[in-house]
Amino acid sequence: MDIYVDATYSNTEVAEECMNDIITAMEVTAGSRGTVKFHTFDGDPFRRRGISKNFGEEALPGDVKGTSGEVEYLEGQARDLEPELQQLIDEKPTVPGTPLIDLLERASRHMSGSPAFNRILICTDGLFTDVNPVEMSAAEARSAGEELPSSLTGITVDFIGLDGSAPDRGRRIEKTKPLVDALLAGASAKRGVWDLELGPDWRGELIAAVDSTGNA
Repeated sequence: MDIYVDATYSNTEVAEECMNDIITAMEVTAGSRGTVKFHTFDGDPFRRRGISKNFGEEALPGDVKGTSGEVEYLEGQARDLEPELQQLIDEKPTVPGTPLIDLLERASRHMSGSPAFNRILICTDGLFTDVNPVEMSAAEARSAGEELPSSLTGITVDFIGLDGSAPDRGRRIEKTKPLVDALLAGASAKRGVWDLELGPDWRGELIAAVDSTGNA
């Protein structure tokens, strides 16, 4: 699970609203002994640092290892990372804007192994500076996606926080949705959630996907 949180000024409240869903995603990944990579970004997604945690390498206490309490313990370890995540989110941005193409370019560098073992979660208000209906057509979006690295092939990308900081911009965000779909199709990736929140069914769907592959 690769998680990206938009830390630009207009997304301050969005980032806070996403935290519960972010923790949920981390819990599921931790419980499946997967790896979480967490990053915040501003107008230059390559500039900001992040953290990575491989729960497959997490040492389990003797009274937990091999018992039904393993998953609960690992999920607790994921929740314990929240203060560190919040510290990253609170770092002030220096570059304005939310460029989705550059963000996916950065995300592609973290992809490894089968796409069944990878998922990208992006928390943002959906007002992208590059992929937007004012400046880009669906054909141009698809062409831009074709230029993205092949490591994104088969990856599912979820978007949450949409419209969170600009409730009057919902129409633009909905017009952006087919452009995002075209961009991902060009990269041979696919869109998952497109909403303010992950929704009540997302956790179950991801757990089912994890169970079918044996990892997150």
